[in-house]
Amino acid sequence: APVFKIEGSGVTSAYINFETNEVERWNIVVPSGQTRLDFNNGSNELFTVLQSGNFGIGTTSPGARLDIQSPVGGQSTLLKIKSTNSSAEPMLQFDNNINTLGKIGGVNGGGLIFKTLNNVEAMRITSAGNVGINRTNPSHQLHVNGTTQIDNGSLELGGTSNVDGNNPQLRRSNSSNDLRIATGGLDRVTVLGTGNVGIGTTTPSYPFVVKRTGSNVVASFESDE
Repeated sequence: APVFKIEGSGVTSAYINFETNEVERWNIVVPSGQTRLDFNNGSNELFTVLQSGNFGIGTTSPGARLDIQSPVGGQSTLLKIKSTNSSAEPMLQFDNNINTLGKIGGVNGGGLIFKTLNNVEAMRITSAGNVGINRTNPSHQLHVNGTTQIDNGSLELGGTSNVDGNNPQLRRSNSSNDLRIATGGLDRVTVLGTGNVGIGTTTPSYPFVVKRTGSNVVASFESDE
């Protein structure tokens, strides 16, 4: 038998009321005709526990073990994770009954890290917005360390850019949709938006143009037979 029992009369909700100086501060309520447990501050429902074990903050019908909702015009930050250690990097960890499957955490100085099985860092977003995949110090908007594959799609180049550094580069160079390949800090191959291809020139006036300065030899065809 229960040691302590609170029961509503008729259609009345069953509740515990907390007051100070005759001012209602908190209510713990089982609403009439309901099976959920509500916690409110006397005027607003703050959080709810269902019989299923689902816990809702800002909702009386949580659809998950933890369901956090904000009303229209309410707070934009719904969940905050903080460490009291100024050098720590707080993590949100995902486990099953055997392994730690992954983690999402903050980085000192700003940014996010994403770790996979066995605590291996797979991706990082820096405070500058650079994204590194298998790279902990990405120096570009997207910095991938490893092989990249695109299935059932394409690599589309938008905007325009100039040669940046000496690494090999593939880029859209102007609004005419010219495509250029650069090595060693210089453009080597150009494909115009018209389809003309130039090697050693960025302005090929024919379907295929090869230009070399300082030599009469512009192409060599060899066979190992």
